[in-house]
Amino acid sequence: GGSMWFYDGGEQGFLAGKVAVKGTGSNAGIFYDLPQGGPLEAFIQKFRHSGLLDLFQGSGGIFLHVLPRLSITPLYNDVTGEIPVEETSVTTLEKIQEAAMAEFLDKGFQGASLRQIVKNAGVTTGAFYGYFSSKEALFASIVEPHAAALMGKFMAAQTSFAELPEEQQPEHMGVESSGCVHWMVDYICAHREPVKLLLCRAEGTSYEHFVHNMVEAEVEYTQRYMEVLRRLGRDIPVLDKSLCHIIASGMFNGIFEIVVHDMPRDQAMRDVDQLRDFYTAGWLKLMGG
Repeated sequence: GGSMWFYDGGEQGFLAGKVAVKGTGSNAGIFYDLPQGGPLEAFIQKFRHSGLLDLFQGSGGIFLHVLPRLSITPLYNDVTGEIPVEETSVTTLEKIQEAAMAEFLDKGFQGASLRQIVKNAGVTTGAFYGYFSSKEALFASIVEPHAAALMGKFMAAQTSFAELPEEQQPEHMGVESSGCVHWMVDYICAHREPVKLLLCRAEGTSYEHFVHNMVEAEVEYTQRYMEVLRRLGRDIPVLDKSLCHIIASGMFNGIFEIVVHDMPRDQAMRDVDQLRDFYTAGWLKLMGG
């Protein structure tokens, strides 16, 4: 179809854009053929990091989740200039998220009090539940954009390296990962508080496994690369997966020390570069280099 529809209760449709969306209930839809540029992209960029929208890339489309009790149409029209968004919607949300950031940073997810967050935000409990279904949904609204950005960049670097022709991989070794790590340091320094929530205050949420999941991916791609080297005729000793995990875990936890200790950017970049030199030398020794 040529229009984007958001469904309300599966019956009423809202026209808002130029791509087809299938509704799956009052708060959900699926984008197809998402265009680059234009009002729709501006709409998404404006609201996806505000907590008003969640977008998930999946096979067959981009899945959309809109917070309950918020009509998608005025949000879209705000970007196109047709109908202004009610100011109270965004400012109330911002108050809740600001209060939550302070509470989560101070006490962690598990220790944080929803009652205290609501009180500090100056909103009613009823108003809170108009935006978030739970404390975890509130936590996710703050950290998910940053988890997605960090993991997305990391996986893009891994896959772009793995998709190179095998004979080209050795000469590219470290190039993609260096660019990725430098980008990560810059990103962390630009978003210190939400990234600290993600990496240091997420126990009790699905995000507590974030670093572990990154480590597991690193181990998988490391082992694939060692197989590539063997196929290219290199004499690579067998290294246990458990050892690869220990090495990767040490490296990532080392990199993320810049979050734990709030390091200035220049110091963080310098320390991380030297840390990578240290690990590179260790890998060369283990691989007989």
